Amino acid sequence: MFDRHQPVKLISLHQPYASLMAVLAKENETRDYKTPYRGQLVIQAAKESDFWQTHAHLWNDNPIVHVFRCEHPEAYEALHPATCRMRAVAVTTLTNCLRMTHSPTPSVAEISIAHVSEAEQAVGLYKPGRYAWTTTDTLYLPEPIKYPGHQGSVRDASPELIAEIDRQLNGGAHE
Repeated sequence: MFDRHQPVKLISLHQPYASLMAVLAKENETRDYKTPYRGQLVIQAAKESDFWQTHAHLWNDNPIVHVFRCEHPEAYEALHPATCRMRAVAVTTLTNCLRMTHSPTPSVAEISIAHVSEAEQAVGLYKPGRYAWTTTDTLYLPEPIKYPGHQGSVRDASPELIAEIDRQLNGGAHE
């Protein structure tokens, strides 16, 4: 559940990765750096459109996306990566940041690439030395929120964005 009283950060992802996270077809964000942040994280679709052109198959051929489309047709249209850009699409909880390894017995700060499902590996860049930002409790936003941003590091979400997310996910009930 989204808690507007807790810290909220934001990260921009190229499409289709932002929408794949929103519909639970991608659980980990993969990066070449780690972050100390743990907590609520808004997923925003970046402005870039050329990237979508060469990665559309990750959305179009994904069985989890097809199930989501059947169960939530309106949200599917709103979150479609071909048209959903520069919008907050989901909120998740960043729970860990694990260094990737080929070791079959990773340390507590690592994740064995062999233990990551094929489906998850298909939507991320899994190589030794990179990091898997693990997430849980992802909630898509029924109405993706127009929000300026750029591909890059974790940054603070604005109070206005937090208020709109709270309205959509919690009915905006304020204490």
